[in-house]
Amino acid sequence: MAAPPPSETVAATAPTGDTDRGKRALGVVEQVAAVIGIGVSIALIVVVLWGRGWLVDQTDKVSGTVDGALAQSVTLVDNASTRVSDVSGRVAAVVDAANALVANPNPAPGLSEALSAQLQPIQDRYLVLRSAYTDVKTTVVSAYDRLQTLDQMLPFFSIPQGPVDSLTSLDSKLQDIDGKVTDLFTTPGSGAVNAIAAGVATRAANLQTGLESVTTTLHDVSVRITTLQANVQAKADQVRQVITVATVLLVLLFLYLAFLHWVLFRTGSRLRRLGSAE
Repeated sequence: MAAPPPSETVAATAPTGDTDRGKRALGVVEQVAAVIGIGVSIALIVVVLWGRGWLVDQTDKVSGTVDGALAQSVTLVDNASTRVSDVSGRVAAVVDAANALVANPNPAPGLSEALSAQLQPIQDRYLVLRSAYTDVKTTVVSAYDRLQTLDQMLPFFSIPQGPVDSLTSLDSKLQDIDGKVTDLFTTPGSGAVNAIAAGVATRAANLQTGLESVTTTLHDVSVRITTLQANVQAKADQVRQVITVATVLLVLLFLYLAFLHWVLFRTGSRLRRLGSAE
């Protein structure tokens, strides 16, 4: 049989060569893309793991700071309660002394001065009480502000107002007591010692009632702070759980993407071999 003309041989082999080169080129492109994809996936896994560590660390810092501030608040509330008891005891002594003067038909000279002398320690101790309450309010509000940072990390889990509502009520009560303290130290004016003592006894008794209400509210604040501490810990635990679950899901996703790029690499390698073989 006669050999085909050279032009026919070139025409028959040229398309095959182009196809082989195309397969090899496509295989190289796929392998390069696969290597880049695998590298990016691994880098993203590293970033996710680093991000989890950073977020958990921030959560621990915020929750630890808040918990420490709330623990300090409990101590300050106990201190304020002690101050209230101190003032209340002094007021009770004034009430007893004033009632004794009221009941005495012929009070001895100097008894009214003695009653006035008992009033001064009340004012001094009340100022100390006011300072103690200011420390309580500043610390609790500061802790609650920090707590909002933690709350924003998991917004669907709300943190109760805790002691904030009680502090609002306590503010109102202390403002009322401010007026009663001022009223207690108002110059009684002239008149019989018995009448003056009766006025002092009435005002002091009103002040004592107000102080008892403050004691009850401070106890409520202490209970709410303790409850809030437990809520903060629960909140922090939930944040850690969400971070961990999200991390696991993202790592699995990037591992899956890395696997797909590995499959792409194998496909590219097979195309290169086919192109070289043909």
